[in-house]
Amino acid sequence: MENSGLSPVLPAVTFRTDAIGGDVGAGSASPPNAVSSRSRIVLLIHGFNVDLERGKATFQRFVDRLREMLAIQREGPVAGDRLVAVYWPGDADWGFAKPLAYMRSVPRARDIGAKLAQLLDDAAAPRPFVEVDIVAHSLGCRLALETLLAVHADPHSRVKIRRMQFMAAAVPTFMLADPDDTPRLREAFESLEIGAKNLYSGADGVLSLAFPPGQTFAGDGEGFLPTAVGHARFPLKDELPRLEAIEFAGAGHGSYWGGDYPDYSARSAYVAHEFLGLPDAVERDTPERALVDRTTPTRE
Repeated sequence: MENSGLSPVLPAVTFRTDAIGGDVGAGSASPPNAVSSRSRIVLLIHGFNVDLERGKATFQRFVDRLREMLAIQREGPVAGDRLVAVYWPGDADWGFAKPLAYMRSVPRARDIGAKLAQLLDDAAAPRPFVEVDIVAHSLGCRLALETLLAVHADPHSRVKIRRMQFMAAAVPTFMLADPDDTPRLREAFESLEIGAKNLYSGADGVLSLAFPPGQTFAGDGEGFLPTAVGHARFPLKDELPRLEAIEFAGAGHGSYWGGDYPDYSARSAYVAHEFLGLPDAVERDTPERALVDRTTPTRE
């Protein structure tokens, strides 16, 4: 990944075989010790219809936002060298038929989640475990939950997934709502060590218009015109006490990572910084900052 300004070259895990579209790869890290050299990592996972270059730019904008917000002015990786980008082929080189790739991308998110869980477990050796936090967007949130599911299903896994930040999550609410009717992802979610944040927006046109039919046609078990976790306030009451819904009123589907939406992306970066306990590289010279104990993450 090319460096731009103060942005770091992020360590990465990729399941891509091609820069645009392509098949699902076995999974590899760059550099090879991107995961194995760290006892705690924060995975950044992009969503649907993101090719390799767009994924790089997306993650770079998010790290740039962290740097601007936290007044981090130094060379090298941000956040204590914990951030690891995850690239996966949720796109296709199909021209005008690209939207149809969504139906293929949903099962890919399921399959890659299992592959990512195994890659993380392999990288944890010979340590007792690796602690993992995740920031994911759109269909990347489904991939994150499928990773959690695979970890939860393996009683010998050395992976401890602690916290997740969902942004515009393209995940049907029913998959997390009722532990009796839909135990698959709900049971896995309950295994999170700390919990999750759900950054959502009722103004998200992609999740309100495209997601319900796209999910329906993605295959059995995906529901009939379901509501997305990232589109409406979820949970409504106390069904999932460790999932906190945070409304991003007026935000569109692409507002969270950075770029043309500075207010939304600054807020999502702030939530990530506080919730995940990312350390400041340089303390901001303000009275408010001086009063904060950085060893104990605060909550919004």
